Amino acid sequence: MACDHLTCDNPDLQDFIREKAEKIPSLDPATIAAWIKNVETATGKTMDEALKKRIADRQKWHKPQEIQEMDQPKENEANANTPQPVEGYVMEEEECTASKDSPSQNDSFRLLDALVCFCLVSSWIAGACKSYIQMK
Repeated sequence: MACDHLTCDNPDLQDFIREKAEKIPSLDPATIAAWIKNVETATGKTMDEALKKRIADRQKWHKPQEIQEMDQPKENEANANTPQPVEGYVMEEEECTASKDSPSQNDSFRLLDALVCFCLVSSWIAGACKSYIQMK
């Protein structure tokens, strides 16, 4: 089982699912307990621990002063965040035209016309041969 913060490593979601599952009378409590054990094995922490950590993280996220301190680069990271010059090509608009090697729309129609004519002529020859054989 793979976990990320949106699936099984999302304690808010897991708590919601657990609450809903416990309200379903036909759902065996052993099944719910097995599911909880699977989630805890996959995440490496109990659901209660994960929920407490998520609540603590959420409180940290809402303290702008601490966020600003966390966003400050460390001394060794200061050079890594400085903009580096980028080299590249200036984009120019090009007009796209069909090459002589590629079939044009008219060529496709000519091929279709030839195919239809071939089918009609083949049908006429087959009909003529059938009539000739029946006459003998």
